[in-house]
Amino acid sequence: THFNVTGADGIFGFGREYGSGWKSFSVLEMLYHHDLIDTKQFSVFRDSKNKDGSKMYLGEYPKQIEKGKPIANCRFRNNGGGIDFRTFWTCRLSHVVYGTNEAANFEKESNETYVDAIFDTGTNFIVFPIELFEKFYTQLPDDNSCFVLLDKAQTKSFACTKIDHLQSFGFVFNGFILTFEPKDLFIKKTLPMSSTFYVFKIYFSPNNQFIIFGMPFFEKYFTIFDLEHSQMKFISYNNNTIINV
Repeated sequence: THFNVTGADGIFGFGREYGSGWKSFSVLEMLYHHDLIDTKQFSVFRDSKNKDGSKMYLGEYPKQIEKGKPIANCRFRNNGGGIDFRTFWTCRLSHVVYGTNEAANFEKESNETYVDAIFDTGTNFIVFPIELFEKFYTQLPDDNSCFVLLDKAQTKSFACTKIDHLQSFGFVFNGFILTFEPKDLFIKKTLPMSSTFYVFKIYFSPNNQFIIFGMPFFEKYFTIFDLEHSQMKFISYNNNTIINV
């Protein structure tokens, strides 16, 4: 599969569980069953700048992660909505925040209820429920540097002519803020007349009541999929910021 955004070669599927019939097994469970891994977990980090820098570990923690690094975690979600969350690596996102990379400067800015977040290693963009669009867009500077993008399916996003003046975004799981700078969530586009703008990597969909975290997330944090303890864990990598709130 060709990925025109990330340059990835394809999708490697490692679901949590599968249903009945011919999908009655899990790759992770089978590796563990045949003593090929010591624990039922794997971890992923994608290095978008260095093609040899991406890492995946099976059955162990990443060796380059030192003890004492901040670790955020969340419990699996097993129900809700119109989707079987047992088949996905899914957690609850409590809210989205914005500000600078200090806990006191982040402000809550999302709906008051929890949102289910699916961690899909093969997704280029992050897809958010449409009701969160205004909460994102109203936080942008009122200087006409950003504008709305809308496709035929009424899926929304936005683009900006500059991003260096934007605040950081944060996603909160189980009391931890995982932070993203604007450069992590925008992709640069150049028009034929050489004008440049930046497209937000989050799309707001009228059809999805859950959130799918894609490549931008895995390029920012080392993500551990831990079936042994029914958790997902996120580890700071290259001084990426995790804030305990």
